Amino acid sequence: MESETAYSSPANSLLPILLELQKGDVLAARVRGGPDGRCKPGWHVDKAGLLRHHGKAYVPPDGAVRAEIMKICHDSQLAGHFGVKKTKALV
Repeated sequence: MESETAYSSPANSLLPILLELQKGDVLAARVRGGPDGRCKPGWHVDKAGLLRHHGKAYVPPDGAVRAEIMKICHDSQLAGHFGVKKTKALV
């Protein structure tokens, strides 16, 4: 299993879910910009259509998706457990 971070592209199974969640998210709609289509400072939409903040993928407040991301970044046998600080950096 390849390690994922907020800076990398999400796993193929998560990308469509994140894109769909972002479509219905109030904050995502607000930062995507007005009629000119430009995002607010610090935000951008990547090639896949995923909204990012300072390069990190924006994950709307959905408990199941956030739990899955934590599972990917925390429970991998390859990742081990290096403490709270390094796990936060991985997420």
